Amino acid sequence: MSNCVELSEQLGNSSPAQPWHLLALPPARGGSAPWTNGGLSQHVMAYSCCDMLATGEQWGAYVDNTNTCIALYPPPQFPNSKGFTAYSTYSTLQFTPMCPFTWEPGSVLAFDTDILVGPLSESHAPIYSLHSQQTSPGTLPPMGCPDAPANGDVVSGTVIVDGWSCALPGMAGVDVFVDGNRVDSATYGVTRSDIPIAFPGAPSNVGFQDALDTTAFSNGSHLWLSRRRTGTDTSPLLRRSR
Repeated sequence: MSNCVELSEQLGNSSPAQPWHLLALPPARGGSAPWTNGGLSQHVMAYSCCDMLATGEQWGAYVDNTNTCIALYPPPQFPNSKGFTAYSTYSTLQFTPMCPFTWEPGSVLAFDTDILVGPLSESHAPIYSLHSQQTSPGTLPPMGCPDAPANGDVVSGTVIVDGWSCALPGMAGVDVFVDGNRVDSATYGVTRSDIPIAFPGAPSNVGFQDALDTTAFSNGSHLWLSRRRTGTDTSPLLRRSR
């Protein structure tokens, strides 16, 4: 799995007079909803990888003490990003929007990414204008992970299959497969309070569960996978349990 884009800027031989910041979104923490011209939230990046931040408007900007910024807006990203500031001989600023994508054989991912350089006050309006031209939530497949049973687990009787998944256009459901055959539809929308902690800005009702009767299968090794169905696309995305 890889991220589709990241912003990495070399600062040269000396560190800036004071730390650069990542102004992630608006809205500010505890402020208005995304895309309502809310205030900016300011965050001093860590010196090691990586801070995970909520970016509800899918953009962020490194800003120096003169309010000059390098802003990155990839419309298809999920509403969180990560980054760090490394002060060394060749200091680096890194800002990576969350754009998970698994490169299956023959897969293609196409999207636009906009980089704006200049006064922070002049970046807001162009990004809002670009956002108004979006015609779909994004091209990325659902993000998530099957949690149990894990790879190598020995199970018997009825076992709980669970994990989590979310998608920009919304989730229509999750199907469970064993050895390539669909065996059931999982219950989707289970509360996972750990997900917003790991991915700030993500919803918590993204879990799925299913009671799988293992007596229907022969003894031995089997492969279970989950197929996530989104609100706009029913093409399968299969994830191997780990």
